[in-house]
Amino acid sequence: MNNNKKQNEFKEKYKVPVGSVPITKDNMKSLHESVNKAVHSLLSDMLPYSNSDVQNYLHNVVAAIMLEHEKYYEGFDLKIPYRFKSEKSKIGKTIDFFSNESKFTHNKENDKFGFSFNREILDIFGMKIIASNKRPTFNSSDPYLKDLIKEKKENHKFLGKMQGFQFKLIDSEFENPPHYKYTVTKREYYENCKALLEQIKTLIAPEATDLHEFYNNQISAIDEMVSLISDLGYLDNVISNKDFSEDSEVNFLDILNDFSLRVHDKLDLAVLTKQITSVFKDSEILNKLRRRTSSYN
Repeated sequence: MNNNKKQNEFKEKYKVPVGSVPITKDNMKSLHESVNKAVHSLLSDMLPYSNSDVQNYLHNVVAAIMLEHEKYYEGFDLKIPYRFKSEKSKIGKTIDFFSNESKFTHNKENDKFGFSFNREILDIFGMKIIASNKRPTFNSSDPYLKDLIKEKKENHKFLGKMQGFQFKLIDSEFENPPHYKYTVTKREYYENCKALLEQIKTLIAPEATDLHEFYNNQISAIDEMVSLISDLGYLDNVISNKDFSEDSEVNFLDILNDFSLRVHDKLDLAVLTKQITSVFKDSEILNKLRRRTSSYN
């Protein structure tokens, strides 16, 4: 969404109905002061991140996490891509907050306007921690990890079952493009597509709402398709080329590949989280950097 559109949405949200608040010179001045104060507050929260000392400090924090993790957990390949929000993006974020996170008030007694915000802007600096060459975890003394290991074993059984089903659809997983077989019914095909999608959702953190919405939309598309096919009396017919075409909203082989890539994510994320937590707790370098933050507040 471009900035002009955001500004228009902002204007529409805070447009005052004619006659609801008398427009006077004094309350217009109050409104301008309130807007300026709110904007100044938001931009002030972001200002420290433009300071070169603060940016250098955060560069050092990222480097320290990588070095200390390697010292404690040698053999893991850790990457931490990170970024600071650009000046243009900060302006866009300010407009977003006015549009989505602010509450507009008008005090009739003193004819004063005001703004308050539901939350703070926290994503000015962001980093992503990515671990590769991870050691497989088959057992742990940690009860939470034990449960995840058990869950992963169940997911491996489920993955084996779904990989077995794919050979009812194709001759070999190594053919590209695949040579499809048309032997299973539409009912069986879409039931397995839906089962895979439901299982993928169990691997995704509840906070990843966009991802959950994506998979829920695919499940809804299957339900609608099955309902339509059932009404037409085709549900027990064998699948056709149309079920694998690019126009189809779901494809079993694509969903299976998605699940195969995600099957270790939940356990690996938990292990990495505990590793990073322990690094922050035990690292002398990171503890020294933590104590330095007071000079930037």
